[in-house]
Amino acid sequence: MSGVHDDGPDDRDMRAAEYVLGVLDGAERAAVDRALLSEPGLAAAVQEWETLLAPIATAIAPASPPAGLLERILADLPGGVVVRPPSMARRVWRSTSFWRATTAAAMAVAAGFAALAYLEPAAPRLTAVLTAAGSSGAVFLAQVQADGSILIRPTGQVAVAPAKDLELWALAKGTTVPVSLGVLPESGRHVQARAFDTPATKLLISMEPKGGSPTGAPTGPVVYAGQLAPFR
Repeated sequence: MSGVHDDGPDDRDMRAAEYVLGVLDGAERAAVDRALLSEPGLAAAVQEWETLLAPIATAIAPASPPAGLLERILADLPGGVVVRPPSMARRVWRSTSFWRATTAAAMAVAAGFAALAYLEPAAPRLTAVLTAAGSSGAVFLAQVQADGSILIRPTGQVAVAPAKDLELWALAKGTTVPVSLGVLPESGRHVQARAFDTPATKLLISMEPKGGSPTGAPTGPVVYAGQLAPFR
């Protein structure tokens, strides 16, 4: 587990995640409880993790693992892994590296839940994942609501130069000229786009001068793109 006196935002974030996940032992948890009274940054990180992990807590019913689960998992691993004796298993469960890896995995799962939480709970009719050229990683998620509007949100922090803006465009099937749906603020937005809420419509995001394209067409490079498809 991370030490209570670790420095830097990464250590603090890891400590907060371990605290919220409940993987600290009694002494470590008590130390964090005391630190929360004097470290505003740590308190803020704990609050952020509690908010981030809330969807997981509400979506999964509590359950106790069956007896012998760890041994069965180890036995099923490829390569003839030998089941460790109970004393070794206890050391594994108590090891700092094991829990750091577990916490990191939980962070990744939480990030996925957070990305989905950006979208509104009502099931969309169409969705799109906007990615950068040559990449499969989602940068923006878009969904078409029942009223025909498009909700588009970033999956994380998107860097934009101070003198630039990101502008959203719709390119309907069979056309070659995209239509502007407006400049995107950092938090994403709803846009009214009923004329383009059909499958095969492509959503494009270009890098434009501050305030958007002055010509009504993309003047900068298209940095993200995705295609609307029926929600399944």
